[in-house]
Amino acid sequence: MRKYLPNFLKPIIRFVYYKNERKKIFREFQIRKSQNKAIKELYSENESSLIVFLIDGANWFTGTDSISGGIMSISSIYEETLKLEELHKCKSIMVTHKDAHLLLRLTKFPNNIPIFRFNQLFQHFKKLNKIIIHIPDCYFNICIQQLIDKHNWFTHIQDKHVNILNQNILLMPTPSEIAQSYIIASKVTQTTAHDKYTNKQFRDFYKIPLHKLSVFTDCTKYYAKKYKEKENLILFSPDDPLKNKILSSKINFDLPHYQTRTIENLSYSEYLKLISKAKFTITFGEGLDYYFIESVYSGSIAIAIYNEDFFTENFKELTTVYNDFECLKSNIVNFIKTCDNSPINYQATNSQQKSAINAVYDHQVYVNNIKKFYLEEYTYN
Repeated sequence: MRKYLPNFLKPIIRFVYYKNERKKIFREFQIRKSQNKAIKELYSENESSLIVFLIDGANWFTGTDSISGGIMSISSIYEETLKLEELHKCKSIMVTHKDAHLLLRLTKFPNNIPIFRFNQLFQHFKKLNKIIIHIPDCYFNICIQQLIDKHNWFTHIQDKHVNILNQNILLMPTPSEIAQSYIIASKVTQTTAHDKYTNKQFRDFYKIPLHKLSVFTDCTKYYAKKYKEKENLILFSPDDPLKNKILSSKINFDLPHYQTRTIENLSYSEYLKLISKAKFTITFGEGLDYYFIESVYSGSIAIAIYNEDFFTENFKELTTVYNDFECLKSNIVNFIKTCDNSPINYQATNSQQKSAINAVYDHQVYVNNIKKFYLEEYTYN
């Protein structure tokens, strides 16, 4: 029935039938008003050079943002980009893509990033000579089509650069999809978050320059605790509820003195405090993700299944990185008992994990890699 309705009627029907739609309309009226005021205060209409970060928007039900490793990573790159303005000579702006529900701020972790809406780019900036647009891999196709729809706006811009934020190799667009971006761009690149897919093979496959950015890591922000300070708490990432349920049932039966909990519905500061209390964190996401890294930096032991798309070879040596779910399920209880019987071994395991992470991630290298991107000194040109 819906597909036969005229387009102009659909918003009216949604407004009548859905309470959340009514709440959204009133909420976004205020957001637009604030955004219109803010863009005039923060950006001149005569800006000549602009760096754009495209992100997803608010949740339709709650009207708020969701926390994720991806959005935190993009926010970190944005903040480091701001610090480099003397280098790249551009203003930086973060906008939600055209189909996203509007956001004014990212509220789940500490930041001072104002968020604008997609159409404000074309309404406000009329005299650009240079633009760099960072698009997350998972939103590339929707965002690039929206930008192509505005291709007339790009005609007077001489230097047009689209960069794909390759945060998850499994979500990357295909080479033919990437080729569409040349309709609006004179240059297309990709920046990577993981060492595993930072190589010439992927540069040649996608036929665009590839540059390693890595991800933000800063040990000083974590509440690192030793074994004796921690609680009998095991945390799960929210990536695979079924595996969480299976493993949680086993742990609760064999280790009744332990509490299990899935990480969800927390602000970033609440999350950091929670992982510092836990003795173990089990992630069924990418494996080498923020749940793994940040738990280790919080003094905990992180447990994962080896994912060849993200883990580098050195992580195979860790006793806490298993070949598959059945192997993890068979060994997890005995491993936890062993750690409880020897706090010294617990601390040694955490130190071993930290060494493996530090071999891949370094904050100063990350900052330098961002500088090199804007200097066009790519890892694989």
